[in-house]
Amino acid sequence: MNADTSPPNPTPGPLRGEVAIPLTEALAMAQSLQRDGFLGEAESVYRQIVARKPNQPEALHFLGVLLSQTGRRDEGVELILAALELKPNYVDAFSNLGHVLQELGHLEEAEEAYRHAIKLDPDFADAHLNLSALLYECGKYEESLKHSQRAMEIAPMQSQAHVIAGEAFAKEGRHAEAAEAYMRAMERNLFHAGVHEKMGISLLRMGRTAEAIDIYQRWISLDPDNPRPHHHLAACTGIGVPARASNEYIREVFNRFAATFDERLTALQYSAPALVVESVGAELGEPQAQYAVLDAGCGTGLCGAGIRPFAKRLTGVDLSSKMLAKAEERKLYDELIESELTEYLLRSPQSFDVIISADTLIYFGELRSVMTAAAAALRPQGRFVFTLEKVESADAPDGFRLESHGRYAHSMEYIRNVIEQAGLKPGEITEIFVRTERREPVKGLLAVGRKP
Repeated sequence: MNADTSPPNPTPGPLRGEVAIPLTEALAMAQSLQRDGFLGEAESVYRQIVARKPNQPEALHFLGVLLSQTGRRDEGVELILAALELKPNYVDAFSNLGHVLQELGHLEEAEEAYRHAIKLDPDFADAHLNLSALLYECGKYEESLKHSQRAMEIAPMQSQAHVIAGEAFAKEGRHAEAAEAYMRAMERNLFHAGVHEKMGISLLRMGRTAEAIDIYQRWISLDPDNPRPHHHLAACTGIGVPARASNEYIREVFNRFAATFDERLTALQYSAPALVVESVGAELGEPQAQYAVLDAGCGTGLCGAGIRPFAKRLTGVDLSSKMLAKAEERKLYDELIESELTEYLLRSPQSFDVIISADTLIYFGELRSVMTAAAAALRPQGRFVFTLEKVESADAPDGFRLESHGRYAHSMEYIRNVIEQAGLKPGEITEIFVRTERREPVKGLLAVGRKP
């Protein structure tokens, strides 16, 4: 959203009855309440203003923004459009319209709104910044860079423009420039969310491990209770590598990415859900909606549409509440449960005919515990179909390795042994490509465990 540039507002007092003060003061009061997070009170004042003067474009605009903040985005769009009908050159409204449309997934319309704001005011930094973020999300990295750099020229102390530029440089494989952009972002805002992580990854991709370790240690000193820097530091140093990613790390990562998770994976040509469903079909034949199916680590439900035809009952389990909320929107699951996977499996003996898991076990190093729990949760003749990232046995003496990006990779031999030790019969374990990263395919494994 755009920064408000209105003059200082009076300290708001309690609101009772109708607004009896002039409309300009009432509008200033509502904006102040909105900025301070008193959204219910702000909405009440905006609605009183609109009731008194229905053609007040600022009140309509800011009420639309507020409704989008509280999840009522479709209503928000209608109000912002109404403001623009009254005030066609309202630059802030066009930029905020773009933001709300982007949140709704209407990316072409959002881009059009941002570009119109820039046409009205070529020096509007927020519009350039918003457009840059949208273009990055759409994979248009070169054009994203152009607008983030323009935002930097207009507002040199804006850290977010440097972060978006760094991300676009990284996607283009220009890691030295990405690291420089992230450093500039940190100079402007040392506590900018995620910038230390991005900086560390860029340094690692250039082979500058010692500098990445230093960045992660600095991040820990700034945010000692955050699980992410500890996890990345262990990946860099090989010291204190956990047997699996902590619950806190997984929640932090996936709650943060839930809103754009599907779009990000589409851009990476993510294939794991389709491959898992194809493997289930090869194991079970034509779908007849006869099985109790568990989507283990269901995330936003990317496997849901493909696996639903096999399921008499489809259950999803995940640690991230925000990912589960996205899965709920698909209306494909009979039940969605927020839980750690191994714990849930142990509570569900002989409950499922099929368990699928697309790229969930990449956050587990040692797999014996979760594999044993999955075997216990399967009914006789059940199937466990899952994907992993691959490492060669020679590079992982323990059978798995925590990679610098924070995910675990496993060897084919280790997977086969773990399946057998859990009391399952290994099916075919095949090498696959699960996604692209840095424009290179990521090697993975697709495995099947069969319960006698």
